[in-house]
Amino acid sequence: EEVAFEPGEYVVHQGEEGHVFYIVKDGMLDCTIVEGSDEEQKSVGTLIAGDYFGEGALLTNEPRRCNVIAVGSNKTKLWGL
Repeated sequence: EEVAFEPGEYVVHQGEEGHVFYIVKDGMLDCTIVEGSDEEQKSVGTLIAGDYFGEGALLTNEPRRCNVIAVGSNKTKLWGL
């Protein structure tokens, strides 16, 4: 299923359960983590068209390891499986 996210919108949140695997169709996403008690987000990567994410939570049944946030000036389009 194709889904779209506005800039600044969270696709997944660190620590939540994962039920969907995503492939980036168009746009850009920033991956961030929150460490310690200061709750400051640290960027750990960028995803672009052709990249994918979400497999870790599905394969290990562990919570999401990072936040994934749509960035840029246009909607980010993903395929959710």
